[in-house]
Amino acid sequence: KNVQGKLEYRQQIQLRFSLLETSCEQVDNIPSSACVKVNGKLCPLPNHVITKPITASKRPSLPVNITPLCKLSATTSNTITVSWSVEVGKVHTVSVYQVENLTHSDLLDQLKRKGQRQPDYTR
Repeated sequence: KNVQGKLEYRQQIQLRFSLLETSCEQVDNIPSSACVKVNGKLCPLPNHVITKPITASKRPSLPVNITPLCKLSATTSNTITVSWSVEVGKVHTVSVYQVENLTHSDLLDQLKRKGQRQPDYTR
């Protein structure tokens, strides 16, 4: 369970939005007008955050966990419907990933198992 007490799966299905830019790695970038439905149910997206006064608000740069809305069966298909309004000068992409949700303890354990490296290794 997560901090809010909701059931959270170790394996998750995540929806990720980004700008269509191939010259460098992209961070998550959800269009402000995005609307997502999974199997006909509206998917909650991160709330808008006002970055500066008198400018447009934007959504936080986070992946969207759609696992709770999916039918988790090998014999059943899922439908994802995504829409957003055109933003002049920006082209967005959307991707779906199956990921393993790791906690900070999991990551720390992995680092400990790798052991320490000599300082010259990172130079």
